[in-house]
Amino acid sequence: MRAAHLPIGVWWTALAVGVAVDLAFWLPLRPPGRARWKAGASAVTGLAALVAVGVVGGYPPQAMVPGCAALLLLWPLSAVGHRATIREWSLEPGPAGRVAAGRKTVALLAVQMTLVMLAAVGLAMWLVEDAANSV
Repeated sequence: MRAAHLPIGVWWTALAVGVAVDLAFWLPLRPPGRARWKAGASAVTGLAALVAVGVVGGYPPQAMVPGCAALLLLWPLSAVGHRATIREWSLEPGPAGRVAAGRKTVALLAVQMTLVMLAAVGLAMWLVEDAANSV
C-alpha cells in the first residue's frame, strides 16, 4: 500500500498530532515569554508557508498534508537525548554566546539533527510526490 492511498482524514489527523507533538516537545525548551510565543507560532506559519510553496510549485494543497505531517512528527527526533542541553542553552547562554557543553555534545547534536532532518525532508518529498500523483 502506498502512503497516498491512506484517506486524507488520516493525514489531517497525523498533521494535528504532529503540531501537538511539536509544540509539546519544543515549547518547554524555550525561555518563558516572547520566545515561547514565537516557537508556537512558527509551527503554524511554517505549515502555511510549506503549503503555499507547494501550491505555487503546482501541487494541490491536499498533496502537501502528508509531507507536512512527516516533517512535524520527525523534527522532535532530531533532539532526542539532548533536551537537557538544549534547555540549558536556551535559558543560560554562556559568555559571548558560547555554549557550556563540550564540543563532543555539540558535534553529536549537530550530526543527529542533520541526519534526522535529511531523512524527514526526503520522506516528506516522497509523500508529497506520491500524494500528488494519486490526486
